[in-house]
Amino acid sequence: DKDLSLLNEFLAPIPLEVGSNGQSTVYSGDLTSAGSVVTKRGTGTLTLRGVNSTGGNLVVAQGVVRMDGGSLNAASVSTVNAGGGQFVLDGGVLTATANSVFAGGTNGLLVNGGEAAFDGGLSSENGSATNHIIKVTGGSVTASSVTLGRSSLIYTAEPTGGSTTSGLHIANGSV
Repeated sequence: DKDLSLLNEFLAPIPLEVGSNGQSTVYSGDLTSAGSVVTKRGTGTLTLRGVNSTGGNLVVAQGVVRMDGGSLNAASVSTVNAGGGQFVLDGGVLTATANSVFAGGTNGLLVNGGEAAFDGGLSSENGSATNHIIKVTGGSVTASSVTLGRSSLIYTAEPTGGSTTSGLHIANGSV
């Protein structure tokens, strides 16, 4: 794969949308920019393996963005509830400098391996009773803060035991 600079001739950031055709793609080149927003659409999976530094936000509006090697430095990583987007870290290093928000109703963030550092914080919104919003099965996750939001449901009592099917689930790895 070739490297891709997301800057125009005046060195201004250019937004990038990928995946609208619903196909899965592996990109091993390097994405570089200073502030570009990269949006994943469509039902397929975009696998990143290169050294990627967008300086802007990575938004998973639909489908899956998977990292199984390489690195990603972004302002934030987020998923969109309505689109069912998911970010999967199977390996490599993810660094997000601003608050990253993962929406409920999907398995928004899944960490199976690698290292994720959310220096600006890690949040969930619209918590679901049926899906994990943040799930860690391996690797390591660090965050300056973690905020878990609930849905509009009203709970009359806190659960007596932990849940393995909703909210934040840590099965392995370190947080």
